[in-house]
Amino acid sequence: MAKIQRFGMELYNKGELNFDDTILRVDLSKPETMYFANRRRQAIAQIERFNRVEFPESYKNSVIQDLAFVDAELASSKLLTMYSDRGPKNWLKKVFGQIQALDFEPKSLKLLPPQMDLVNLLEFAEYLTPRHKQRLIALYIKEYEKEHHVKIDRQEFSRIYEFAGLQWHYERLIYNPEEAFKARTPERQEAKKKEQIYHLAKAREHLDTIIAAGYVSEDDLESALKAKEKLKHPIFPEAEQERLEAIVAKEIKEAVLKEPLPPGPVKLAVASSVALAILGLSTLGFVAVRNNLIPFVNAPVFQQPDRILLAVSGEREAIIKPNRGIQEHPVLGFDYYVIDTEQDTLQFLTQADNLINPGLSKFKDKVALVRDTSILLYDLRTKERKVVKDNRFENPIISPNGLWIASNLSAAYIEKNMSQLWFIRPYDLKTRQITGFQNAFISPYSEWSPDGTYLPFFSNNELESKGRYPDGFKVWINTYNVSEDQVKKGPQVANLQRYLAAWSPAGLLAYTTDDRKRIYVSDPQFDNPREVYKAGNRDMLSYDTESLRDIQFAGPDHLLISSTLFNQDKAGVMFALSVFDLKTRQLRPLEGSFIWHVSSDGKKVLYSSGDPYDLYELDIGTGQTRNVTNTPNLREIGAVYSQSGKKAYVVAVPPVDCRKGGCAPSLFSINLETGESKTLKQSQNGNVKYSLVSP
Repeated sequence: MAKIQRFGMELYNKGELNFDDTILRVDLSKPETMYFANRRRQAIAQIERFNRVEFPESYKNSVIQDLAFVDAELASSKLLTMYSDRGPKNWLKKVFGQIQALDFEPKSLKLLPPQMDLVNLLEFAEYLTPRHKQRLIALYIKEYEKEHHVKIDRQEFSRIYEFAGLQWHYERLIYNPEEAFKARTPERQEAKKKEQIYHLAKAREHLDTIIAAGYVSEDDLESALKAKEKLKHPIFPEAEQERLEAIVAKEIKEAVLKEPLPPGPVKLAVASSVALAILGLSTLGFVAVRNNLIPFVNAPVFQQPDRILLAVSGEREAIIKPNRGIQEHPVLGFDYYVIDTEQDTLQFLTQADNLINPGLSKFKDKVALVRDTSILLYDLRTKERKVVKDNRFENPIISPNGLWIASNLSAAYIEKNMSQLWFIRPYDLKTRQITGFQNAFISPYSEWSPDGTYLPFFSNNELESKGRYPDGFKVWINTYNVSEDQVKKGPQVANLQRYLAAWSPAGLLAYTTDDRKRIYVSDPQFDNPREVYKAGNRDMLSYDTESLRDIQFAGPDHLLISSTLFNQDKAGVMFALSVFDLKTRQLRPLEGSFIWHVSSDGKKVLYSSGDPYDLYELDIGTGQTRNVTNTPNLREIGAVYSQSGKKAYVVAVPPVDCRKGGCAPSLFSINLETGESKTLKQSQNGNVKYSLVSP
């Protein structure tokens, strides 16, 4: 296809071949020139004429006018080439493996973004897995660059692909209704009706991705959300719509389940088969293979406000109703606030009883919260609030692009040895079970890889009838590859201990083994693990045992290690903080106790030191440290950087024994350049706790 497009463009540029190049004359200030809007208008007219439905004017206005941002994106695309209707039906496989392109009708030749024909080829029907589509797109980009002698911005290409997908699928409704009406057999008529249901679903899917991935500007967001609601309108009489949706759902589900499993160990392959359609989605509510073509980490095109989440517990007492057989009992009520670091303001988000385990997305635009009966998802950008009404999930971890929430089954199910890893799609709340182990779970230290492809999780040994864990409670680390839909089982890491893992910016995974005695660094497939640190290989001062408490990367070459030093007789305990240089294997002890946060560029670290704790900042490159706060009457117990690294947000309490009360917390911001501080929230209750959440 890339070769054909290049040859067509050569003929067009020489004046030897005529294209419909209306796109070059699109003027957003003149509605009559809006090529793509006019195509959507044609589709609406065809649906009304042949499907015997009548759309309200609000629907027509929304699909034509509210989607004007689609016209703007496609018309301003930097890449334009020959569109020649290269769907799968317009190719012929000949002898000796030759491929011949068919049907070059003059009326089908247009000057359009190359993504339009690519959608045509890859999404004419659901016949490719997400993995196959990703590989084909990568191959196409490579061939296009070679044929057209250009360098393609892959992120921009992926972004425009979503707009092209929305437009192309809706344009198919220009043809399908008439084809169904004129069909000579009932079977063909039914097939053409089902195609309409499919293309409408795909158009909705691409619009969902455009909104979720931040591809639409703040100015156009309201229009996009309005169009999203209007596209839910049926294109057939209601009973016929429901019948067709049910049939299409069943057919696509059966097609998906026939897809071959990726190669791998038998046990893991069987486990993976439980949710072969993990990347399935449809706004109609059926299982379909998702065309997950955008890179897994694709930063929103439009800058998102920098936000930090504040969780407050203990300001009020709440009563929850019995759940899963648990008697009614009083719990601490939770309140959640959002800190806008640009404005230095605190905004109330929600009050919820027993709403815990908050997760904040990488781009600070989505929050997931768990309570006994549901997961609540807040989109801070669109102000949408969604509820997953299922009492099984906990520990939500939002993927870097905000399109997935990973979660595991809750404690009540873990007791029955039924914990598994699940994925939830935020915008339509569909769920997929990923693992089929006897017991799989996410640790609080689990996080997505920087490119969003891998998620580490943990699994333990099966229960045996002769007793609970007769051979000891053994835990293994594993990774799930989203793009390949594969689970890779790693080494045994612990025996009923805290499970530590951390990602480097380059995508290497660090994890602890032997009950937090050793640190290994490996690729996500665990193919080349290497031991980088062994507990006790340091100045132990007067202590004889070291237990690793936390590990974090600061840039690609430095590992922050938080340890507990103690004697075997438990007489005396000391918290220790060190920086380990992975290149030189040198360990640099810091006079610190806790790691609080690493700056977004990985160059600086906030940590606590002293008695009572003060806040310090370490410059990884120079090795210099500086005292950020000097507050004898406060003990800093938590801090995070703003995205820019110019501010820190700090939680502090009085320097007293909090177990006896009197630890009323305060939250303040501090400008790391000027030293100016501002109190954002102050409690008078010693039982209240503040917690900061930031990626």
